[in-house]
Amino acid sequence: MARQTPQQKRANIAFSKQNEKNMGRPQSALKKKDGQKSPIGTGMLILLAFVVAGTLGIGFAEIGGGVWTAIQNMLRSIGVLSK
Repeated sequence: MARQTPQQKRANIAFSKQNEKNMGRPQSALKKKDGQKSPIGTGMLILLAFVVAGTLGIGFAEIGGGVWTAIQNMLRSIGVLSK
C-alpha cells in the first residue's frame, strides 16, 4: 500500500475522530450542515453587478444628454476638462 502524505494523514485522523464520535447514534441525532453554496461565485456576482451598473449608467447618460452636457460644461468651467 502506498504511503500517506502528512496532509492525508491529518485528514484521515480528523475523519476517524468525527466518525468514531458518531458511531451508534441514529442519523436523526447527527448534526447536519444547513448552508448551501451559491452556484455562482462571488467574483462572478461582482462582475455581473459591474456590467449591469455600467450599462444602466451609459443608458441614463444617453437619455439625459442635456444633463450630461451641463455636467461637462460645469467641469470645463472649473478646469477639470479641456475645452
